[in-house]
Amino acid sequence: MARQPSRDDPSKPKQHGYEYKKQFYQSSEVAADYDEHRFRTPKRQRRNARKWAAIQKALALTADVKTIVDLPCGTGRSTGHLARAGYQVVASDISMEMMQQAAKLPSVQHANIAGYVRADAEALPFAAKSVDCLMSIRFLFHVDPQTRRRMLREYGRVSRRWIIADYRHKYSVRYAVWKVSRLLGLTKRPFERVSVKSMKAEFEDAGLRVLEIVAVRRGLSDKWVVLAESGHLDPESLKLKLKDTQYADLEVIDRLGEGKRSMVYRARWRGREVGLKVYKPAAIARHARKHELPLAEFEHRRNKAFFEARGMSRFVAEPLGFIVQPGFQMSLQECLDGEVYYFAQREHASIIS
Repeated sequence: MARQPSRDDPSKPKQHGYEYKKQFYQSSEVAADYDEHRFRTPKRQRRNARKWAAIQKALALTADVKTIVDLPCGTGRSTGHLARAGYQVVASDISMEMMQQAAKLPSVQHANIAGYVRADAEALPFAAKSVDCLMSIRFLFHVDPQTRRRMLREYGRVSRRWIIADYRHKYSVRYAVWKVSRLLGLTKRPFERVSVKSMKAEFEDAGLRVLEIVAVRRGLSDKWVVLAESGHLDPESLKLKLKDTQYADLEVIDRLGEGKRSMVYRARWRGREVGLKVYKPAAIARHARKHELPLAEFEHRRNKAFFEARGMSRFVAEPLGFIVQPGFQMSLQECLDGEVYYFAQREHASIIS
């Protein structure tokens, strides 16, 4: 009979915090004990079967997925499943020791596994838009929210469209028990769990759009499997999004900046240099709660009114167009060098004759 997991097991972290755990799992002793601690008992096998079932539900909602990066792959518990399901898989982890364990296991031996790549999730070694889907399971809840956002942005850079990740949420009995214990002073242990709103905000801030939340075990588990897609804030995603539009020949030159509502790029379109504003999903959603017109159309109309006002065309960029699609909005304008109207008005008493 498999032994019950214990807090004294070598692969059970003894401290909290991502930096500690990042180093902790890069240990041969930890890697050798990892499967024994997490997957050997019937109870834990059932738990992992439920997680795989939730991942399958998320994958069923995607389209045209052939290649997947499994990050972090650990000892390959999802890598083998994905390969047997017919996907071409690259297994990746910061821990060489964990990947060495995966490569030994019979359950992770399959022709569809392309290989193993050591990677830090904050700076992935993969080319932009190099896979159809990036999957990140049993990882992001080890990480603080700001670091998660950086990782999610990297996931969106590497994946052509789809991201699948799991989160721990606060809508569970376990979280309620912890809150009561905390209030009574019975525990000081950190117990971070997310709400729907805070989880979606993290994806949106990273330029991703949440499409589906799959509960691993509704009412009894505090885990979600989240399906998201690229929000097209990076040039590579943008090129794919514009492929069948009037802006298909638009070429991004460089990034001019990032604001609360958008990413701004310098681009070339139809022989002229233009400014390109790609709106963040969170900004699109906020605007929609207050206005009937979509954000891109709203700003285009407003800027056009300024441009056409008497004496203003010297100081306002000419609006050239916009796109509004589900989950994606963009506006295009003249790239204007020179004195901005606000500063010109402040320096000179009157500029409009």
